[in-house]
Amino acid sequence: MLGCFIWIALLIVCGAAIKKLPVISPGSAALVAVAVVTLWMLWRQIMGPRTPKGITAYIMRHFDTITDFQLQKLELRLAKNFPHAPEADLVYALRISTAIRRIIKLETLASRWNIAHTGAANRGLLAGIGLPDYRKVHSFLSAYFLNRFNAIAEQTIREAQASQKSGALVKAVEKIDAAQYKFFYPLAGLAKSVQRWRDVADSSR
Repeated sequence: MLGCFIWIALLIVCGAAIKKLPVISPGSAALVAVAVVTLWMLWRQIMGPRTPKGITAYIMRHFDTITDFQLQKLELRLAKNFPHAPEADLVYALRISTAIRRIIKLETLASRWNIAHTGAANRGLLAGIGLPDYRKVHSFLSAYFLNRFNAIAEQTIREAQASQKSGALVKAVEKIDAAQYKFFYPLAGLAKSVQRWRDVADSSR
């Protein structure tokens, strides 16, 4: 409905410009073109992505700032307009994964990675294997999860270094090492990250 109003406004603007100007000058034509493009961009922003591929790309593009409410709306739109779209599995994995922004424990991060692969009713990345955007989404999420793992691991090491308790650093390394085995699905670069934090801990002893 709102889209209709925008296009009606666009026609009014163009009609008024043409009516007032029997011969449209280059400058006036440019103004009309700017108005058309502005209204078109406003319409797209308000209506949001409309296709399964568009919704997937939109979530990745706004991954750091998108809200739970926006994600729910996009997932509902996908289910309503494309009830059997296989891309729903990728959208589910992306929605589940946005929670990593708030995760502060390695075990919780690993659990979220596992759910992103096989969540409710076996939805997730595994179900999306073979889709055109699978590799893109998987690589995208892998990078985010690994970055978050490193951020939490670094905080764990720093807290141990600042602690006055005997053996705090050893326990920190053990915690990081144990966490990698709770990722039930391969995460590229995880083993190297664990070794990196072992080396950091060893160098500070």
